[in-house]
This record gives sequence, structure tokens and C-alpha cells, in this order.
Amino acid sequence: MLQMISREWLLSGIDSLQSVKLTVAGDVMLDHYQYGMVDRISPEAPVPVVAVIREQYRLGGAANVARNTRSFGVTTELVGCCGDNPARHRIGELLRQEGVEDGILTVPGLATIQKTRVIAQGQQVVRIDKEDPGTGAGTEEMKNRLLRGPGKPPGVLILSDYGKGTLAPEVFAALQGPEFAESRIFIDPKPEHFGSYPAPEMITPNRREAERIWGRRIAGPSDAVVAGDAIRKGCGAENVLITLGEEGMVLCEPTGAVWKIVTQARHVFDVTGAGDTVIAVVTAAMAGGMDALHASVLANTAAGMVVEEVGAASVDPAELKHRIRDGEEISVHKWR
Repeated sequence: MLQMISREWLLSGIDSLQSVKLTVAGDVMLDHYQYGMVDRISPEAPVPVVAVIREQYRLGGAANVARNTRSFGVTTELVGCCGDNPARHRIGELLRQEGVEDGILTVPGLATIQKTRVIAQGQQVVRIDKEDPGTGAGTEEMKNRLLRGPGKPPGVLILSDYGKGTLAPEVFAALQGPEFAESRIFIDPKPEHFGSYPAPEMITPNRREAERIWGRRIAGPSDAVVAGDAIRKGCGAENVLITLGEEGMVLCEPTGAVWKIVTQARHVFDVTGAGDTVIAVVTAAMAGGMDALHASVLANTAAGMVVEEVGAASVDPAELKHRIRDGEEISVHKWR
């Protein structure tokens, strides 16, 4: 059964986000882009020689989630762990530019995760990762920072889990304590931590993550429906939103209703950061009063815009409004 989505409802929901306040906790990264041209092959090895023309630094991982929520006017704090090094200082400067509250813990001797992507003629040639996450480093400090003192945990919390060690089992255990009973928790998951998460209001695995959690291949939306139900029951989630790339999204609600949401991307250039945009927008929208279905549709539209750009990107609310107002009619399919 098809159901039309009100454009006016989506547009009004975007305007309401500026009243939202939330915390993003997870693996903080620095994304480094080197853009150039290739016109020859190296005489030393059969690899392209990239002549770098320009460089750019962007917030990555949990920091990109915070950047996305802040771009909508959401008051955002970022909590994570980094080392005391130039990459950490650059992240701090980028957070100040974006207006994100810097709650990152500086842990002596810890590397700051940095991903360098070399891009030539619009295509990624290679990615170079620098990381030594030091699993569990800063765990106790993370717990204390999230608690913010007795009885003062964040009202809305996004867990951006890239499996780099910032969100250790001890942190998940603390989040299941009575201090967080009133907190609304939203999770972009890592399969290996699935059994440790606190019960979230929404969890947003992509296809690969959902397959690993479910233990079976997801061949299409019908499989995603079954997987979504299993995931929702397995972690006590109220809602499960599985992202399926070009096949859109599947939303499983606590009522048993399942919705198929068609992708809104026009041209896919780079999927980097699309999951960050999904968890950021769906959380901000639901925290602002939107129901799970409309929040998922809004996140789907925003993610469709992000993949049209090269590199991790955030969505300009004005551009999102334009896409909704002047784009095609938006409909969803009720699976059951």
C-alpha cells in the first residue's frame, strides 16, 4: 500500500530542529583529502602518479555526525577520545568553525584516527589510514563525561560506533544504568557490539551490518524486513532503520508496521558519510517531535543529497528544503 508523505510536514520538521539539543559520542576521526590529477604511470611500479593540486581536512566518524546535526541548527556536543597531536588540534579548530561543543577527551599516547583519501579525476585512488585506537583508552573518563555529574546525563544521545575502541563495553554497561533511564538513545551500530548496546529508540545498520547481526545475506527488501524484526527484538530497539543503498531503506516500527522507503539520490558519486547523515538527521528529527516514518523519509532525502558529493558531507537545510519543495512527490510503501 502506497502512502504519500506531506511535504509541508517535512518542511515544518526541519524548522523545528533548532530547538533540539543532543550529544554525539563515539569514534572521532579526521578526514584528509588530497585532490589531484593523473597523467602518467610511475616508472617505479605499475601505479598512477597523482599530482596533488589541493588538500582539505574535514570532520570524520562521530565528528561528522556532530557536524551534520549542527548544520541543522541543533545544539550539539561531541564526546570521544583523541591523542594530544596536530590532528587533534585540527579537529578542535574544525569543531569551533562548525559551532560544535568540544567534549573530546585528550588521552596521552593515543593516536588520533586520520583517514587520507587521494582523489584524482573525481575518483578515489587510495585511502591511507593512521590509527592506533588503544581499545578502552579513556573508558572511565568517557563514562564520567557522559554522566556529567550525578543525575545529569544527556537527554538525547547518539552512539556513533565505528568499532575503534572509544565505545567500550564498560561504556555500554554504564548507559544501561538508572542515570540514563530517561535518555533517548540512537545508535549507528557495529555488529560486534550488538549484544552490549542499551535498548535504543532507533538503530540504523546498513546492509552489511544488518547481515552480520542477522547472520544471513539480505538479498532485497523482503529479507530486510525479516532481518529488521530480528534486530529489533535482539537489542530491544523501538525502531530499526536498515539502509540498503540504491534500494532505499526499510523501517520496522514497534507496532509491527514495516515501511519501504525509496532512495532519493539522483547521481551517486561517493557513499562516504551517508550513514553519518542518516543517524544525524533521523535523531534530530525525532528529538524535534517528528515520528519515526517521517524522520526516516527526511534522513533518506538528506542522505540522497550527500552521496551526490565527493567525500563526507553535511546537508544544508536550505538545500534540503529546496529538494523537498521542488522535487518529485514522496511516497512510501507499507509492507505490512
